[in-house]
Amino acid sequence: MSDQRHVYDRCLETEGRSSLAVIAARVPRMAKVLDIGCGTGALGRRLAQTHACAVDGVTFNPREAALAAAHCRHVGVLDLEQAVLADALRGARYDVIVCADILEHLRAPGRLLDQLPALLADGGRLLVSVPNTGYAGIVAELMQGDYLYRPEGLLDDTHVRLYTRRSLLRQLREHGFAPTAVETIERELCYSEFEPTLAGLPPAVRSYVLGRPDAFVYQFIVEATPATVGRRQEPTALDTGETGRPYFTTAIGMLVDQDYAEATRCFARGLIGEARQTVRFALPALDRPARRLRCEPAHRPGVMQLWAVRLVKGQDTVVWRWDGLLESLASVVRTNMKFAAAQDRPGELTMMLEDDDPSFELPIPPEMLDKAFDGQHRIAIELGWPVSADYQLLPPLLAAELEASRTALAERTRERDSLRAELDALVSGRAFRLARRLSRIKRRLTGR
Repeated sequence: MSDQRHVYDRCLETEGRSSLAVIAARVPRMAKVLDIGCGTGALGRRLAQTHACAVDGVTFNPREAALAAAHCRHVGVLDLEQAVLADALRGARYDVIVCADILEHLRAPGRLLDQLPALLADGGRLLVSVPNTGYAGIVAELMQGDYLYRPEGLLDDTHVRLYTRRSLLRQLREHGFAPTAVETIERELCYSEFEPTLAGLPPAVRSYVLGRPDAFVYQFIVEATPATVGRRQEPTALDTGETGRPYFTTAIGMLVDQDYAEATRCFARGLIGEARQTVRFALPALDRPARRLRCEPAHRPGVMQLWAVRLVKGQDTVVWRWDGLLESLASVVRTNMKFAAAQDRPGELTMMLEDDDPSFELPIPPEMLDKAFDGQHRIAIELGWPVSADYQLLPPLLAAELEASRTALAERTRERDSLRAELDALVSGRAFRLARRLSRIKRRLTGR
């Protein structure tokens, strides 16, 4: 019977900022490392090549062990649910123990964690990474009555434990560790397996789901040291993440038939207080391309800045870009918002959002849109919402509004004066004619 267990083969050189890359950066040079759940040895290869580390590995899969042996000093094949590590490792002690994406695969991860303090040398540390079950895509999917396991990813069908920031830190404390640092790997929804699920949520609910502190955190990486025996550990600032930082939700709507269907909207999240940031939307593959695209900058009133709008193919091939001119957006369909040129800042527009449903259509040529729905294109919008923007940028907008009001008032005043003159003339004419008639009648009566 063949071994059907999944082989987790990763390449740090092509992953960019991944959980393994973050873990590798936290390992000191020439450290003695135990990689629990080592897979095919990707971390061991990196640490041996760049950090001169001595790495031992442990995995449940013999096929992984055979591949990892090329990069590790020793590789053991163990059932981590049952193994006694001190015996299997013959009393070895390590400067760093790594549990990268392993705890979520164990039915009793606490049993493994209980064994690790004794395996650490003095001053040693534990590095753990887990997927975040509080990711916005999972929450949205669950709220709509689904929870779909997949071959890999956050809902890997071999995961048996689920973690959020707080539950991970709590478990580490309960099993002898004091968390000292938390890092995160964030993934925008347009690059995740969950993005379309958001379209089915009511706008207010969707904004709440996207606005939670760890909504876009795909993975947590925690560094911890053995806790002082007998000392009670309390939650710290590490448990709360970025609470208190306000977010806004941006969306792209697609006009496929006669209206902007909810099911085809894409969503991203921005941070209020970031003066300049880029939000990205992966355009889906559609049988019929959308005829127009509509940007919803934020689902709340306020003042924002707009620098760039790009249609990108693949990784970084720009096939269309907004020219940065106010005139280019002057004729587009927009609702509940206004544009104004930013004073003394060429290429920047100010957007005043008047309520919680502002939008404007993107002036992308139809021939470009016809080719954009093949699953390889995305929209990138560079915008900002500085904390002070609502106060610093309102004066020019209000000045423009005031000038428009003055012009309208002057026009109405001229119209009023004209009507009054006509009325006066009419009244004067009638009064004159009436006076003449009365005069004639009087002369007849008096015989004069």
